[in-house]
Amino acid sequence: MRSRSPPSPLNTAINQILKACQIGMQSAAILEKEVSELRAANEKQKQKRTRSKRQIPHEGGLLAQEAVELIETPIEVPIAPAPPWPRQPSPPLQPRTRALPKCGICGNEGHKRNACPDRPS
Repeated sequence: MRSRSPPSPLNTAINQILKACQIGMQSAAILEKEVSELRAANEKQKQKRTRSKRQIPHEGGLLAQEAVELIETPIEVPIAPAPPWPRQPSPPLQPRTRALPKCGICGNEGHKRNACPDRPS
């Protein structure tokens, strides 16, 4: 008889809360798994970036000790020699001067079309 009676409003509310909690916990678990996968992929990418790309320039076979010595020796960066002459300081920059206005009627510089002597009245 109880199973056929409608559920009470309190039971309905509790069931809804339980369902929401289950969904929230499942979502959190899925997100946590995705985050851990992304972190692992990121760590793998970091290791790839930090891996040495230096090749061992040696022909023929190498002994293990020789390979270790080649890997551990620091790379020497060539320093560019200084130029033989002392560098002269550049002169200070001068501000640009604007060109004189050019007339649109006669094409002469020094006046505009509204002040042109050839302008028809």
